[in-house]
Amino acid sequence: MIFKLKEYLQSKVLDVVKQSFSQLEVPVEITIPPKRTFGDYSTNVTLPIAKKTGSNTRDVAKQLVSGLGEIDLIERIEIAGNGFINFFLDYEVIAGKLLEELLRCTDSLGGMITDGQRVIVEHTSVNPNKAMHVGHLRNSVLGDALSSVLKHAGYDVVIQNYIDNTGVQVADVILALLAIKKEWYNDHPKEEDYDKRDYYYWDIYSWMAKKLGVQRDDPGSVSETDIDLVAKEKEIIHALENQEGEYFEMGQSIASEMVNAHLATNSRLGIYYDILVWESSIIKAKLWETALELLKKSDRFVFKESGDNEGCWVLEYGSDREDKIFIRSDGTTVYVAKDFAFHLWKFGLVEDPFKYFIWSTQTNGKKLYSTFGKESVDAIDPANADEIINVIGGEQKYEQTAVANALGCTGHAEQESNYHHLAYGSVSLSRETIEALGIEVTEDRKSYPMSGRKGIGIKVDDLIDRMIQKIMEDRKDEKEFKIDEETAKQIAIGAIRYFMLKVRYSRELVFDFDQALQTNGNTGVYLQYSLARAQNILKKSGDDVELDRDTKFNDLSEHETALINQMIKFHYAIKNTVDSNDPSFFADYVYNLATVFSSFYNNSPNIIKTVGDERKRLLIIVKIFTNIMTKSLDILGIPTLSRM
Repeated sequence: MIFKLKEYLQSKVLDVVKQSFSQLEVPVEITIPPKRTFGDYSTNVTLPIAKKTGSNTRDVAKQLVSGLGEIDLIERIEIAGNGFINFFLDYEVIAGKLLEELLRCTDSLGGMITDGQRVIVEHTSVNPNKAMHVGHLRNSVLGDALSSVLKHAGYDVVIQNYIDNTGVQVADVILALLAIKKEWYNDHPKEEDYDKRDYYYWDIYSWMAKKLGVQRDDPGSVSETDIDLVAKEKEIIHALENQEGEYFEMGQSIASEMVNAHLATNSRLGIYYDILVWESSIIKAKLWETALELLKKSDRFVFKESGDNEGCWVLEYGSDREDKIFIRSDGTTVYVAKDFAFHLWKFGLVEDPFKYFIWSTQTNGKKLYSTFGKESVDAIDPANADEIINVIGGEQKYEQTAVANALGCTGHAEQESNYHHLAYGSVSLSRETIEALGIEVTEDRKSYPMSGRKGIGIKVDDLIDRMIQKIMEDRKDEKEFKIDEETAKQIAIGAIRYFMLKVRYSRELVFDFDQALQTNGNTGVYLQYSLARAQNILKKSGDDVELDRDTKFNDLSEHETALINQMIKFHYAIKNTVDSNDPSFFADYVYNLATVFSSFYNNSPNIIKTVGDERKRLLIIVKIFTNIMTKSLDILGIPTLSRM
């Protein structure tokens, strides 16, 4: 109950409202005031009651407070301003309840939000044609952290990674390899100069993109002796989509190599998956044909006889929005069409057409399944979602909305409302980071957007390695605690992940090396340090802290009550994250928790040297903090360290 005080108070107030004003139906909202001097919780339910009854708000408040009487966990109730009812917690009792929670060793810290509702979270989904860069990493970290929060809240989470192995990006790497093999050009990157294949593909992809760009911008420049790269690209794309011949085999090999490289990169940051879903499998399963039959039953899915979209099948929106093409006039389908078919399967609205394979055993020991591979397995159940969350860049908002609308117009309104697009903002690099990496740019800007086609960006493996190196360099002169490479790696992982999570996902993120590694302020390092400090206090206290049920929590200081107040908000941080699909809300909570603990630590006497009941009380508060902070960092995927 201590983790769900808002619901607890809401039910108490609602009961009194029903008793005192039985004919009224008014919403009861419990809020947290901006300042603790206004109470720990508050309600303005008096306002709608007064409006409907013509009464004075303060008179209504007095009537409700009288009806509430004494409430467990509440020290006092006050009426303020224009009839606000403010609740002040009894922190002596609250602290005891927190201790009981700790003694029960419960992992839920406030209970479940759901009883196993299935959510499919699709994230990462990087084009399998080159190394991952930091922009891709934001997608992976957001999806991984949100999945972790959902699991803690009681959801049955299936994490999918969609592999677009039939698209133009893979085709362009095939084209680059052909150009190199057949010696069409002599200015290409040399494979022998690379230790990692994904880095080699990164450079030949951007090399080929430049050559294709020249031909697209000026088709007339292609002479009889030149290779028509644009025509060759179309030929390769056709082979990939039709899953035939040498080019398709090359594409499968390239995509498999790159998927394994991406999995290895993300595993360094503790990011894992349940299943890989390959676009070639979706095409092979003819999901689109099934989806098309459903769409044709809708009045909104029409064939255009004339106009700008003549010869196309489109989803009509009316006058307020542009119609969305699903089938072009040449008979080819657009990406949204295949994605709609894919989501029919995700929701379990069509029969499962896939065979399943074991792709690998991940570094955490968890098997990774796939719709493409060699080692087949018995049927698994990675679909049948109650809710879907797709972590995809904000530039895909129109396409994602079209998929949701297609679900609605085919009679699946519930699924349309349970289809969510986590539309994250782009990632740019600060000028200082660009300079530190030695990347050459011609424009004078404060930040630089990344582009795989242009070859601009920080590769994720380079970022991790550079962060580890910087941490080791910054601390090489420390004598008391000589940092090792493994510890530096854990600090780097925490810094990187938290930097990706702390900003609202819809905003642009400008990545900066130095900011991410600051030990003070809103950084992952600061969070890790706050937990290490608390663990150090407990270690120096000698014997294990005795969790005595009879501990007295009287004479609590302002800083002790502030810390207790923040700790009991854990459940609401989880709930706000689930309701918003935004991990930054939980990141906010954890940062505030660390900040309040720091204030508690700085304003408490030397805890180790205190004696008697005061020592016991303070150490138990620290112990409770370490448990909640450890759980919080684990949810965010930030490693915990006993020393820093």
